[in-house]
Amino acid sequence: MKLRAFVFGLFFLLQNSAAAETWNLPQHLNSSTTQITFEVDSTWHLIRGVVKQIEGNLWIEDPKDFHTVRGKIVLPISAFDTNNESRDEELRTVMHAETSPDVAFELLNSVPLLCDPETLKESQKCPFEISGDLTINNVTRNISLKSEITSIGSSYKISGTTTIRWADYNVEDPSILIAKLYDDVKINFSVLLDPTYTVH
Repeated sequence: MKLRAFVFGLFFLLQNSAAAETWNLPQHLNSSTTQITFEVDSTWHLIRGVVKQIEGNLWIEDPKDFHTVRGKIVLPISAFDTNNESRDEELRTVMHAETSPDVAFELLNSVPLLCDPETLKESQKCPFEISGDLTINNVTRNISLKSEITSIGSSYKISGTTTIRWADYNVEDPSILIAKLYDDVKINFSVLLDPTYTVH
């Protein structure tokens, strides 16, 4: 009877561990698996930018619990590219890149129980909200990102979006004399959790 209970307990533990590992975590995040873009509207046109250098990590806080995903990501302001060098230089200036060279995000909440990697079917999307602390210009605020996880073969894609305001982070008005930039900045992201990149 004790042996049977032990075997059952071991099976349950291994099953939960396997579920945790099917997110293909832990992973080191970089520009080959992670894309982050941003958009700022102006009186002339919509300005689009991309972050060309990304460093971070995603991991499971509790190996027995698949929804305890945590993460940290760092984005050098020097790697923000709007395809206009003078505009990028102005952006670095108003974001105080000399004293606060990085934008950082720390994932604090968990993936919901509904997004179970064991039951997520091919091409199925599971919507959820990511929350965490975003730090810009030495100002940290909690933000939420509308997100979804999609099953793609043996991989998972996490994508989402959020909108922030320059003023919330004490960033000076980046407008130039000939065009007014609006205060809202839309941020889009996608992360591919591929088994090839799993850190062992």
